[in-house]
Amino acid sequence: PPAIRCHPWHACHPCHACHACHTGTLSSSQHVEADEYHRLMSEPNTVIIDVRNAYESAIGHFQPPPGGAELLDPKMRNSHEFPKWINAPETREKLQGKKVMMYCTGGIRCERATALLDQLEKASSAEGGDFKTEGVVMVRGGIERYVKTFPEGGFWKVRRPVLEPQP
Repeated sequence: PPAIRCHPWHACHPCHACHACHTGTLSSSQHVEADEYHRLMSEPNTVIIDVRNAYESAIGHFQPPPGGAELLDPKMRNSHEFPKWINAPETREKLQGKKVMMYCTGGIRCERATALLDQLEKASSAEGGDFKTEGVVMVRGGIERYVKTFPEGGFWKVRRPVLEPQP
C-alpha cells in the first residue's frame, strides 16, 4: 500500500486515504464490540469524545453513567476544527493519562482523530514532554452497531422532539 504523506486530518489522495481508513492502518486505536464499549463507559479515568459535528451531537450522543467516563464534546461545526480543539492545553489536560474512547458515525473521523492524537503524543515525547494517554478505543461498527446491540438505548441518548398538542 502507498505511504500516507499528508496530515491525517486533511484530505489525502483518494488512493491513500481510502486504503488507510478502510484497513484501519491510519491509527493505533483498538476496536471493541458494542458490549465491551458499553462496559468501558462505566470505568473511571476514562474520557469519551464525540468526533462528530455539533449538529449530529445535539441529535444524539453517549451519556456515560455517573462515576464513569467523562463526555468531552468538542462542539465542532466541522472536522477541520478538531486539531485546534485537541491541541488546546485544557483538552490535553483532560486527556492526560486517561483511556480515550471515541465515536463517530462511520469510523473514518475517529481513525483520523486517533492518528492526530498519536502524532501529538509522539511530538510531545520528541520534545521531552509527557503528554500521553492510555490508548484509544472505538466501537466496532459505530453507533449503528451499538444501538442494535442495545435496542433499549444503553448509554445512547437521543433528543426527542417536543410535540405541540393537537387541537
